[in-house]
Amino acid sequence: MTAPILGRVVSIVQDELHRTRFPFAVPTVSAESELVRDLRCCAIDYQCLAMELDEQFGVQVPDRFVEESSPDLWRTPIDIARTIELLLQPASTGD
Repeated sequence: MTAPILGRVVSIVQDELHRTRFPFAVPTVSAESELVRDLRCCAIDYQCLAMELDEQFGVQVPDRFVEESSPDLWRTPIDIARTIELLLQPASTGD
């Protein structure tokens, strides 16, 4: 995983939580912060994050990352960065 992607993801999570949930005192977000346990993210937070990631990285985050199973798929910003890295890879042509 590349450090620039992880750094951007951590920043996006921090900014999104500040904007939507914690306007005065945002918990410090690190690469290892657990989204549910440490940052108290809920389903709406996952949806907001996915939309922001779509916009910031120019990708389409699959619905499975914002549905009920999302806390199992995205536990930390590291998990989100891995997903973004995969989505940014060129599609295989199968040749």
